[in-house]
Amino acid sequence: MALDIRLGCMDEIVVSSTSETQQLIDAVITFFSNVGALELKFPFWRIFSTPTWKKYINALDTITE
Repeated sequence: MALDIRLGCMDEIVVSSTSETQQLIDAVITFFSNVGALELKFPFWRIFSTPTWKKYINALDTITE
């Protein structure tokens, strides 16, 4: 339950890989897998847009929708 909406992330069966719940789970996984690479290594993403940075931003956009 978040903001008075049941997300369904803890359900045993997610209906399909295109469901909103699965997209949210995938975005959170992408966020946490990329944040370390972006924060702990040299910040190339500040100079030019790297593929890791693009994945990170897309994940944040999905999470905030």
